[in-house]
Amino acid sequence: MEIKIAILGRYQSGQMGLAVNQLALPSGVRIPPYPQIILFIIMKFAVLFFGFIAFVFSLFLALLEYNHFYEFTLIGLFFVLYYPVSKSLNKKFYLSLYFLFFGGGIIADLLLGILVTELWYYNYHYYFEYIPLYFLIYPLGGIVMVQTFILFRTFLQTKQSKQEINKIDARILKILFFITLIFSSLIIFFDSMYGLEYFGFILYFLLTLSALFYFNYESEKSNKSYLRCLLKEPKLYIFITLLTAYVNAFIHEFPNTFAKQWTYQNFPLNDTLILNIPIIVFFVGWIALAIIPISVYYYVLSKVQFNKET
Repeated sequence: MEIKIAILGRYQSGQMGLAVNQLALPSGVRIPPYPQIILFIIMKFAVLFFGFIAFVFSLFLALLEYNHFYEFTLIGLFFVLYYPVSKSLNKKFYLSLYFLFFGGGIIADLLLGILVTELWYYNYHYYFEYIPLYFLIYPLGGIVMVQTFILFRTFLQTKQSKQEINKIDARILKILFFITLIFSSLIIFFDSMYGLEYFGFILYFLLTLSALFYFNYESEKSNKSYLRCLLKEPKLYIFITLLTAYVNAFIHEFPNTFAKQWTYQNFPLNDTLILNIPIIVFFVGWIALAIIPISVYYYVLSKVQFNKET
């Protein structure tokens, strides 16, 4: 491809000064001057290196049974994945995801996971230890899940499917959303009356479905939802979702078996383990921990068009 060099000539004090102003491709795409390119490459390498060091450092902390290793894990993963998915996520997108996952952490973790269902707890000794949990861990945890999904999608989706999907009737998703809320209310009522086994797990499962239906309902208003992608390319998106879920499950959960920053309880088959992780948490819980952030990603994408990729 021919590259045109635009040379700006300036005549000063009887001397002709030549300076390279910019490089431009025939398509009009501008290339920064070489010093800026080099600086950009150095910055990318520095961010990647910092992320890698932070992630490796978190593994050492986990082996030393330090119960705040996870903050460093997520910081490391965030920076390792930052540039590989930079075409799909910009600062405004990150900010939107941060606030949504911050709010989600308060509701899903503090209110539901700890106080209502008692499905897990954190081995913390002081209240201030919960500050990084909700201001750092939950927002970054959701963002890292989205980054992982986009990374796998970029590598595995070789070409866009030409199959057209008719508009999904969003009213069905809305109805399902309210049905799951009604069943959740009934579960709470019957537990208060009779005491249901695995009440917390059943309630959390139903409320997770409610969140899934809600975000896809809102996204489908703009014909851009996770459910639409599943229907359009089911094999591809099921595989990407499972890959996203289980790669993250191993990376996040296995170090915690040493550090024990969090502990699960009241799950069905809680004593049946894989890699010292409760089997329901690994195979079911992490599917939800992948699908919800991915649905939130498409929800944000449907509200504001940040880029051309879907």
